[in-house]
Amino acid sequence: MKKKGSQQIIKEKLDEKQKTVIDNKAKEVKVPKKVAKKKIKEKNYKKKNVAQTIYKLHEGLKKINQNSESFSNMTQKLINDTYNTEKMLNMIIGDVWKRLENKKKKEMIDIFEEYIAKNYIKRFSKIENLAFEDLGEKKVGAYVMVKSNLILSDEEKVSINYLLSPVEQDWKIFDVLLAGSVSEIATKKSEFKGFIKKDNIDQLILALKKKNKQLLK
Repeated sequence: MKKKGSQQIIKEKLDEKQKTVIDNKAKEVKVPKKVAKKKIKEKNYKKKNVAQTIYKLHEGLKKINQNSESFSNMTQKLINDTYNTEKMLNMIIGDVWKRLENKKKKEMIDIFEEYIAKNYIKRFSKIENLAFEDLGEKKVGAYVMVKSNLILSDEEKVSINYLLSPVEQDWKIFDVLLAGSVSEIATKKSEFKGFIKKDNIDQLILALKKKNKQLLK
């Protein structure tokens, strides 16, 4: 057998080292795409603070005072900041909403946000020492559910769960589940159905305007 020279031995070792580097790089490249996407999704989920939206809503609701006319506007701004009202209306009104002009959508959004705000004021303004209990959050498909309790007394609590969807860099509420299961969207869908005639929501707008004027009287 022919004896290998020192140069040949060095060349073989270099070739073997290079092959090892190439193999390692190939393994790095072959990371499953699903795993990579999952890591990115989890990272984005952590970066966006879902709980902050609910905290902002709850802190705002604690300041409610029915005798303050200016707070009605403040509460409506709070709803605008924490609710995805357009998504709610899309789910409540359905195909009719999709066919509306932008001007009519904007009018409906403003009236509906006023309606939500004044309902909060009516319900919560007379509760002394309003408090909420955070019960954590969990992912539900593309959405997040935040669980909480409205604490009325040491013995009485009301379960309020919020469903949120991502909107740009924030998470916003698009449905509220009272007592853990009564969907606000389902309730409003049933209530509003009778006011929608074909592709016309003018009767619904008039009904809500009338309701908004009476809510805090």
